[in-house]
Amino acid sequence: MRSAAIATLPASAMATNRDGRFLKASTKCVFRLIKCYGWSYRNFNHRNTVMRLFRPLALIVLGAMSHACAQDVLLAGHVQRVILEPPITEECPPPCPLPLVRPDGSTTVCITNMGGCESMEVKIDQVFLGDASGATRTFTSRISEWGPGFPVTSKQIIISEKAGSVWWSYATVRDGKTYIDPKRLRMIGDISASVVAPDDDGLVALDALLERVRQVEARRLRKAIGKE
Repeated sequence: MRSAAIATLPASAMATNRDGRFLKASTKCVFRLIKCYGWSYRNFNHRNTVMRLFRPLALIVLGAMSHACAQDVLLAGHVQRVILEPPITEECPPPCPLPLVRPDGSTTVCITNMGGCESMEVKIDQVFLGDASGATRTFTSRISEWGPGFPVTSKQIIISEKAGSVWWSYATVRDGKTYIDPKRLRMIGDISASVVAPDDDGLVALDALLERVRQVEARRLRKAIGKE
């Protein structure tokens, strides 16, 4: 019988969800204001009033975007330590909830193929996307049925974190350009690493992926302000 994996939502993901709801509400507020005053914006007498009201709300939205994205990061670094924990500690609670006994006496049984938890402390060499203050950053993940996934290596790695999910790849440098394995580091922000065709070695240039991310973000911003 195949077991079912039970996923838990990391604290960073929950924070991102809360920030996302705040961002959505703030954005709606801004665009309702634009819609309300749009008819009079062409009138010079109302223009200053509209801009005075719009600017603080725009700052709220941009601030929410920055805070929501602060959890997400793409960086290069070197592994300092990897720690494995059983699912009995405060930092690594059991993947299954407590058994639920129904009024009829039946009990819900949780079957999971997930193990404990792992954490990886990385000394930061370079930050490509997001905010990573400090000299090191710690990444955490559940251990899957295939065992631990964080590397114990002295090689430089590229790590991407999005809403609590972590992907990594060894950094391959050729002719001054950094390449990653898209089968390992599958996502950068909202962009799949497979959008760029790999070379003969199955690697993808990191700068090409970063350019795709910038294009998507620029298009998203243009849509938000009604330019597209």
